[in-house]
Amino acid sequence: MPEEPLLIFDGHCGFCRIWIEYWKTITGGRVAYAASQEVGSLYPQIPAKNFSESVQLLMPGSKETAGGEVLSGARAVFVTLRHAPGMKWPLWAYDRVPVVAPLTEAAYRLIAGHRTFFYHLTRLTFGKRILPLKFAKVEWLFLRLLAAIYLIAFASLAVQITGLIGAHGILPLGGYLAAVSKTLGMRGYWTMPTIFWLAHGDWFITAVCLAGAALAIALLAGILKGPWERLLLACLYVLYLSLDTAGQDFLSFQWDSLLLETGFLAIFLGNSKFVVLLFRWLLFRLMFLSGMVKLTSHDPVWRDWTALAFHYMTQPLPTPLAWYMYQLPLAFQRFSTAFTLFIEIAIPFLFFAFRPWRFVGAFLALFLQLLIFLTGNYTFFNLLTMSLCVFLFDDRALECFRLRARESSTKMAAVAAVAPNPQAYRGIGSRAR
Repeated sequence: MPEEPLLIFDGHCGFCRIWIEYWKTITGGRVAYAASQEVGSLYPQIPAKNFSESVQLLMPGSKETAGGEVLSGARAVFVTLRHAPGMKWPLWAYDRVPVVAPLTEAAYRLIAGHRTFFYHLTRLTFGKRILPLKFAKVEWLFLRLLAAIYLIAFASLAVQITGLIGAHGILPLGGYLAAVSKTLGMRGYWTMPTIFWLAHGDWFITAVCLAGAALAIALLAGILKGPWERLLLACLYVLYLSLDTAGQDFLSFQWDSLLLETGFLAIFLGNSKFVVLLFRWLLFRLMFLSGMVKLTSHDPVWRDWTALAFHYMTQPLPTPLAWYMYQLPLAFQRFSTAFTLFIEIAIPFLFFAFRPWRFVGAFLALFLQLLIFLTGNYTFFNLLTMSLCVFLFDDRALECFRLRARESSTKMAAVAAVAPNPQAYRGIGSRAR
């Protein structure tokens, strides 16, 4: 009799092998696995044909058989997954919710009867191997990118903030807060959350910007860990929220709101994979609504795909590349407009798809944001959007990128090492003369 649950599967089934390898990883040695071709003869109480029809789970402790109680089908799968962290709910639903058992058993029989089809479907949606998704490296990379963006935001404000909202600026902060206090009274502190209620002199406004830049450098350097890093993120959020509230017209742009949403979610990174889903949802809303607002604006240039024919010369701060893009034929501009709408409206749904398709969505979103970044100046907006795309990957993908980058650099170094030296050829020529 086995000392631990033993799941016996058809070793000739490619679909089974893919999922068994995944279950081995998530159950962490609490369940044993074996191919029926290897151990089936040890359990004569199980008819041979059962092994080809369904997985067989032998539970320890039964007196009737050498292998214990035998479970099969969907129930065997759910009892197996019960040994994985956070996976007790499928068995609970199977036992407690009336419709779950017959539906899952019917689904299991459907899949078992068409294993070749579902094998190829699994390869298409998940890849050759299914591994638990980990995001520790993704979160580390994102926080470094977020720190760089915070640094850009605070440092750029530090050199101009007094001219914007200082005592002698365009929209003095003192008068603004006084008007809010007079109109809203005590409610103003809640309606307009900012530390500048404590002080709003030019020196204090500048100090807040410099403090934010210093904290961003600390986050970028990774000086603090654990709860201290979380506290650092909270301080950065409070400081930028204070500036955004006090900045009035000068900090009322989309990228300011996006940085605040992103910075708030970043405080909770590391607590749960659910936070990663929230970042994907934030990216989805940003991209999808950016496309929908174009179509629902009733501006005909988006509906007839001619918007980019004059976008490059009408945007606020075009780059030199924008001039060349403006010279391209109308047919290309129409294609570019349609392509932009396609990426912004259709592609965001891939952000919640299976791993390979999610990567396709990530690369297309990154490609669009890079083009916008190269042809227009929208401060850190495109950089922040590209940073959010990091959450469409996982640790294994980042490791693959790192290894490929290392291989490419190694190959380039090898080519450089064997390349002919022009100096040597000039020396040969001079000696010949």
